[in-house]
Amino acid sequence: MLRFTDLLTSYPGNMDQTDLDALAEHFNEEQVIELTMAIATANWTNRMNDGLQVPMT
Repeated sequence: MLRFTDLLTSYPGNMDQTDLDALAEHFNEEQVIELTMAIATANWTNRMNDGLQVPMT
């Protein structure tokens, strides 16, 4: 899960089927989708806040 998170966050173009297969050993399809959505949402929120220079509170 940590490798998947790192790849999706920093190097999404380097992800391949083996990364999804590794997740499938521990999570079902619904959980993989939910995990991906959570990571993508966090990344999107961070990029929006960074891009708009929103101060951390």
